[in-house]
Amino acid sequence: MSAGRVRFALARSDAGAWGSDNPEPGLLTTATVWRSTDIDASGAWIDGSEPAERYLTPHDARGSALSCGDVLVTKASGSPRHIGKAALVDSCREGHGFSNFMQRLTVVPGQSPAYLWHLLNSLVARAHYAQFATTTTGLKNLNGGLIGGVPLPVASGLHQTAIANFLDRECALIDRLVDEFARTRELTQDWLRSRIVEVLDTFNGDVPFGRYATLHRGFDLPAEDRFAGDVVVVGSGGQTGLHNVPAAPGPAVVTGRYGSIGVVTWSEAPCWPLNTTLWVSDFKQSDPRFVYWALQGLPLRQEASKAAIPGLHRADIHRLPLGSFTVTEQRAIVKSLDALARETQGVRDELEHQQSLLAEYRDALITEAVTGQLDVSSLSESQMIESLDAVREGEPPEVLAR
Repeated sequence: MSAGRVRFALARSDAGAWGSDNPEPGLLTTATVWRSTDIDASGAWIDGSEPAERYLTPHDARGSALSCGDVLVTKASGSPRHIGKAALVDSCREGHGFSNFMQRLTVVPGQSPAYLWHLLNSLVARAHYAQFATTTTGLKNLNGGLIGGVPLPVASGLHQTAIANFLDRECALIDRLVDEFARTRELTQDWLRSRIVEVLDTFNGDVPFGRYATLHRGFDLPAEDRFAGDVVVVGSGGQTGLHNVPAAPGPAVVTGRYGSIGVVTWSEAPCWPLNTTLWVSDFKQSDPRFVYWALQGLPLRQEASKAAIPGLHRADIHRLPLGSFTVTEQRAIVKSLDALARETQGVRDELEHQQSLLAEYRDALITEAVTGQLDVSSLSESQMIESLDAVREGEPPEVLAR
């Protein structure tokens, strides 16, 4: 049985308030306000996120105070991936405010807030937004009317609660696996870095990095001065765009000076390193690829944290110690570390693939459950475990419709 649309299950649908950074006439009430950036793309609250401290009018502070069980939907964002994500307000956020980029939904008695939360994070809601949202900016922002028009497939509050309890349990299991894969990916990267440090003898070495290479600051290149081309523009975190002429010859090694400190970029071809980076202007007869690995093994983040103004200075990097290696030894190190990097990347790619499979399964499971296609009352724990195992093997899970 269908209740029609989400709007018929709501007691309230309203926007939040953002207020001001500073007290102004009429803005005398301090409020803690939650933002869409405190919610991840799946609709979960981000661990460690803190609300913003804002000044609101007393009316806005009272009107935007959250209650446990409210559902917050992101109406506008700089990323289309985040528009439409929904979060369920828990007791930790009760009484706080929410920003004007979000819509609060409160269900009528007898309807399940958790079911609504799952529904609004399902493919049902995403398809509705994609079909009916309009845009003049390229981003399909939402409004209360559009959100209220999302189809509501299940009318019974008891049935909604059963579906929500099932999805809470199964999604928590899937999310734990996804988190484990994410942690394992991080550990593989940490392991690679520990091997780099060990091979390059960065703790016990007595040869300063400046003996192997010279670093210089990158070059300014405002967006209005860039022209279409195939030359990679490198920022502190890697490639940031393209330009028509290079500023550094290839192969080039670039590392972040500010921002993403510790990220090292290799460019086989000539490139344009931005002024937020340091680039190797002289390899001093060292193997360029060895210099790339050497920078990854140096404690660049720790060095940057010592400065009064956080950032890397080339003179400080030039002083950092490495082991003593001939060019022949450098090439042997490059061969070894390149092989380890390929092996590590293969493991990381497989873990990322597993995460993608689980995310797709999670989306499909939520969608089939909230629409009633999946009879959650008939599914046993062993069936769900077998389906999860099938997903991890890349096979279709038995519990989902074919």
